Amino acid sequence: MIIDEPFELAITPIAKVSCNGEFFEGTILVFQPPKPRMAQDLFKLRAQFNQINREVADMILKQSTEVPSAPTVEAGSPVEAVHEQYAEKGDNTDQAKREKLLEEIEGQYRQYLQIMGILKEVDLFKLTSDFGKMIVNYNLCKVKGKENQTALTSGLWSDSVAIHDRVRATVKYCCFFGLTSTFLP
Repeated sequence: MIIDEPFELAITPIAKVSCNGEFFEGTILVFQPPKPRMAQDLFKLRAQFNQINREVADMILKQSTEVPSAPTVEAGSPVEAVHEQYAEKGDNTDQAKREKLLEEIEGQYRQYLQIMGILKEVDLFKLTSDFGKMIVNYNLCKVKGKENQTALTSGLWSDSVAIHDRVRATVKYCCFFGLTSTFLP
């Protein structure tokens, strides 16, 4: 795990989120770190990101043998997970190191979002559905408004969270908690 702390993601507002009989507009998803008991679900997500990484590698190989007439994918390092560089014993208390780590996570997150739009073989519906089931089943996400917050439900995830927000949430969570490679600490 890269950072053992919750993170927030601003989303397109969700109208009519129910909390204790009152309704509020949800604007932020608050995610908790994964837990060891979620191993099966975490390995599923890692396998899906491995498929993404393989497809990117195939695209790069094809581009290197073809005449570059179509848009090209930069040969970055989407396969390398940021947590491999920062896997250490103890906590990340050094503020400068933490900030650098967060910048690298943000960079990896942006790389994945860019390549998601051009991949053909990756089933984004399956990826976001599996992720949604996991965060709902293990109560890892809350919907937050101005004054209220409540646990995310499967109905809210599938019916109210915008598709692009589901993809962003899935990719951000996996980058933030190091689920984008097969690296096993």
